[in-house]
Amino acid sequence: MRHLHNVIRSTEEVVELGQGRIGDKQGIVVLTTERLFFFERSMLGSESTQEFELSVIQALNVSKKLGGERIEVAYSGTKAEITNMQHGQADSIVRAFHRLKRQGAVAPTPPSPTEVAALDPIEQIKKLAQLRDQGILTPEEFEAKRTDLLSRM
Repeated sequence: MRHLHNVIRSTEEVVELGQGRIGDKQGIVVLTTERLFFFERSMLGSESTQEFELSVIQALNVSKKLGGERIEVAYSGTKAEITNMQHGQADSIVRAFHRLKRQGAVAPTPPSPTEVAALDPIEQIKKLAQLRDQGILTPEEFEAKRTDLLSRM
């Protein structure tokens, strides 16, 4: 938690926190006024962040099992899963996200140069391959999206 300040932007406020997993990584799930992100810090000191700008999130869905909750994040035509969340955490994050949307806090942002570069189909395929390799996408989901992107070239 004390390393969380390394990834919080000066322009955003933390709205909700939780714990969960993306693939084999255990970390903190953070909803801010600008984004939803997953922050993982290994025992060796390395840090990684997977983030979803609120303006690109198309849907957040919660599913519950005896062992915990899961959030499915639908964004930019793909999906990510945050699993193994404690009961109530996923619900709280999704409710807060919808509250931000109703308040108009989730407005489309102009694309950054990085996002414009991400529109390149080859770059998108590379990112999708990383998601597949991390177990976030199934091989079938990867192939479907790759075929779609190649057909646009």
